[in-house]
Amino acid sequence: MSDELKIYKLLVDKEHGFAEEIGWINDEQLCVWLNYYDLEDFAVGLSRICGDGIFDDGGFNANLQDRYVCIDLCEVIGDCVNLKDIFPKEEYEH
Repeated sequence: MSDELKIYKLLVDKEHGFAEEIGWINDEQLCVWLNYYDLEDFAVGLSRICGDGIFDDGGFNANLQDRYVCIDLCEVIGDCVNLKDIFPKEEYEH
């Protein structure tokens, strides 16, 4: 299975996906909203796909909101896969 498919399944798979919402908020930011209780499993899944190196720089920024945490996937995994191929802007516009 390709890394792109693994990322897609990690986020939007109906049975096991973690994303409550996902969308491009501009040309450079693809944001995902996750429940707080899914955050650790999401991070473990990302590191399995992209390698532990995604945390080498001390982690990544997240926006804590009322019920969700919002993460810019371009910042986190933009070098691992081409997010525009996985989540076309036309289909995932926020």
